Amino acid sequence: MNLLQEVCGEREVEGPSNAPEHINNRSIMPISSVIRGLQVETDRPENSRMSLPAGQSFHLPEEGNQDPSDEVVGSSATPILQPSTGPAGGARDAVGGTFKVRELVGQESQRIVDEIWDCLTKNNISRIGVYGMAGVGKTTVLKHLRNKTHESAAFRGVFWVTVSKDCTIHELQNKIAERTKAQDLFKGKDDAERSTLLFNHLREKKNTLMILDDMWQHFELLEVGMPEDGIQLVLTTRDRAVCQEMLCQKEIKVDPLPYNDAWTMFVDTLGSNLSPSRERIARCIVQECKGLPLAIVVMAGSMRGVDGDYGWEDTLEKLRQSQALQQDMRRGVFPILQHSYNCLDPKKQQCLLRCALYPEDEVIKREELIEFCIDEGVIHGDNRRKMHNEGHRLLDELEKACLLEPDNNRNVPYRQRWRVRMHDVIRDMAICIMSADKSCMVKSGLHLDDVPDDEDEWFPNLQRVSLTRNGIEVVPSSISPNCPQLSTLLLSSCWRLREISGCFFERMGGLKVINLSDTSITKVPESITNLEKLRALILDECFELSLLPSLEKLTSLRKLDLQGCSEIKEVPHGLGMLVNLTYLNFSGTGIERIPDGVISKLQKLQHLIAGVAEVKGEEVGILKKLELIRCRFQNVKELNKYTQAHNKTGRNPCSYIIFIGGQHQVPDHLEEEFEELCERFSDVENIRFIIFNVWDGIGETCHLPPKRREGIVD
Repeated sequence: MNLLQEVCGEREVEGPSNAPEHINNRSIMPISSVIRGLQVETDRPENSRMSLPAGQSFHLPEEGNQDPSDEVVGSSATPILQPSTGPAGGARDAVGGTFKVRELVGQESQRIVDEIWDCLTKNNISRIGVYGMAGVGKTTVLKHLRNKTHESAAFRGVFWVTVSKDCTIHELQNKIAERTKAQDLFKGKDDAERSTLLFNHLREKKNTLMILDDMWQHFELLEVGMPEDGIQLVLTTRDRAVCQEMLCQKEIKVDPLPYNDAWTMFVDTLGSNLSPSRERIARCIVQECKGLPLAIVVMAGSMRGVDGDYGWEDTLEKLRQSQALQQDMRRGVFPILQHSYNCLDPKKQQCLLRCALYPEDEVIKREELIEFCIDEGVIHGDNRRKMHNEGHRLLDELEKACLLEPDNNRNVPYRQRWRVRMHDVIRDMAICIMSADKSCMVKSGLHLDDVPDDEDEWFPNLQRVSLTRNGIEVVPSSISPNCPQLSTLLLSSCWRLREISGCFFERMGGLKVINLSDTSITKVPESITNLEKLRALILDECFELSLLPSLEKLTSLRKLDLQGCSEIKEVPHGLGMLVNLTYLNFSGTGIERIPDGVISKLQKLQHLIAGVAEVKGEEVGILKKLELIRCRFQNVKELNKYTQAHNKTGRNPCSYIIFIGGQHQVPDHLEEEFEELCERFSDVENIRFIIFNVWDGIGETCHLPPKRREGIVD
């Protein structure tokens, strides 16, 4: 069935008299209504989901029509959305839903939860510090405490903030403001005003519990802007000194599990029966875990499916040998985690290591991580959808091995929902693995103001460098590292970065992946044209970027992402020479038209996201490998040319949004609505999303040309 037949019915429409009734009398629906309706459908069993009527057109909603989503506190776990009311049925602040968290094992952990609860509700203690070594279960205890508040009306509001290593007072204020639904509190305000504004905001929230998880240093609460009256505070830290410096009235230590509880946790996580001989070995393995829940869960996850006593004995022997090399409990957990890493196949190992290049406690979108693995060649193939399916399978396996944690927050937009995070201890272990041979430099999220200029850090055998999310403003000409083996350079989310010297890339001839997204650069250095091994050039959301050098020599390039680069007005010179390109994104650029004869040369394209840039229908139609299209045709004739050309290829794209006519840029929130609609059905075979319309102006209806509403052909 060709494209027009999918829209119009069984046959291509030749004129008004032949138009099927459902085309002539199509209903007009708000996109937001469609999406809310489809939300229910996506939660139904596969065989009971509805399909979208062919040819359905949508009325674009006015701003404000969408239902606002309520915040779910605690981004570090999977929330289960449930209604929550306070005393007398009044609404409660940010209590949201409960955390999905593993059951507490043994009496001691439950005793700690109950002790904290009694301190807060019966003993009127306003500041409690919970401390213990890494991986001992402090955060798990507080998640259960957080869930306990959901069952009680003791607190009007509960707010969870993950603090993390190297957090500044400025960042802590931002996190608290965000969690308490005051994201705009500091707009246009200087540092001197921030604490006062936050103080006044929080002072209005009486009978509130604030949980600060994973604190590495103390903060003066008044300097942060947190009042001492009306807000009770519970914090977790690895260092008891932080509790003392924060003037906690009660300090509670979380110790490793006693052996019997550790054994129970191991068996529950393993999920299978053990023979007597294997149980003997397993008990010795549990002893090597030293009562650390993180190590126990990860170890049990890695032993699932290990057959034969010899495999268990080998694991135990390796643990004992490596344990003997460690000096303390903190480092002792690494051999256990590394054993689980060693049990992974190479693709899973490489996928896990990529997660460690992100900043600590980063919530990582699955799709972004999978694309990164594709860019680096960890996942490869000639079908992008199959590659993404493989990526999701790899991430599922890493979650099952307890090396990644799911963060399936149903209270964020659908496209951002499926995310993962990495426990900071596992991240430390991954960085140690990558740094053992000095082939990796990870300095992401460390608030650096300058690119490291010490030659001792830029080793000649470096392969990956992550400087993402720092305060770097300029890469000066004095820095030109000699790193011929460097394959990946991440400078993304360095929002202040405005200039990169031309010589920076001169001695990095092996670069394959460059990510400069979310920076303020105005031009890309000319020296990038010599990187003939470059596979991915990622520049999305570089709003100031206006100049690109010629790309004609970058014939190895497979991905070019310019999404959101609104100052880019012309198609980059040499685009037609990029014959290996599989992914092209011009959405949100200032490009109005792709010159004739360019797209047709890119025969390996799988994803073409041209936004509202006009393309020739026939050129798009002959692309045999195309799986996803977002583009604009000048008129219905071009649509027909596309249809005729793509019929000859014998393949239909999995997803397409095609605009006909109009040159106005579609607002971001509407484009996201369309994308979300597609993604809701991305796992349903043979579903196509086709939206043909003219965009006549902001807030107006998205429709077929007025003179052609009865038919498709011009």
